[in-house]
Amino acid sequence: MPLPYGLREDTLQLVGEGSQGKVYLIDPQRCIKIYKRQEFLPLELEILLKAHNEPQFPRVYEWGSDYMIREFIPGVGLKEYLRKNPLTADLSRQIADLFLAFERLGFHRLDTRMAHVIITPEGRIRAIDPANAMRKSGIYPKKFFSQLAKMKCKETFFKHVKEYNPALYDRWSLYI
Repeated sequence: MPLPYGLREDTLQLVGEGSQGKVYLIDPQRCIKIYKRQEFLPLELEILLKAHNEPQFPRVYEWGSDYMIREFIPGVGLKEYLRKNPLTADLSRQIADLFLAFERLGFHRLDTRMAHVIITPEGRIRAIDPANAMRKSGIYPKKFFSQLAKMKCKETFFKHVKEYNPALYDRWSLYI
């Protein structure tokens, strides 16, 4: 299927590739995700359109049968960021708010990989690649907590969450 506006994969800068497809930079504000399998596009599109008022998610500008043009989120993945920077109370609060947004949006899976959480140059958390949030299920961020533990940040994260949102801490403490 041809891309819109005469765009060609061989002339665009590849910024990411995963199991669902490839992401190319169109300009500093927009990227295009080209899906390997078309069934992933409606899942991700539904989530991003539903999340259009949530600041943690990219805006969607346009889509076709096998592509989506959306806001480009510059920054580094959370895992890479935490290798070089401490987990602050503000960052922990933003992470907790991301998972609370997942709940508000009715996601079936309240989890994500650290690679799908981007820290922007301004220090804001943004989520990319949320397609599995409706395909899989999970009532707490199990994979995310496991990654925090491996990075030796889990205790600090829960200390911050307990101070920021004691009710959320109480709910999650059942799974610590």
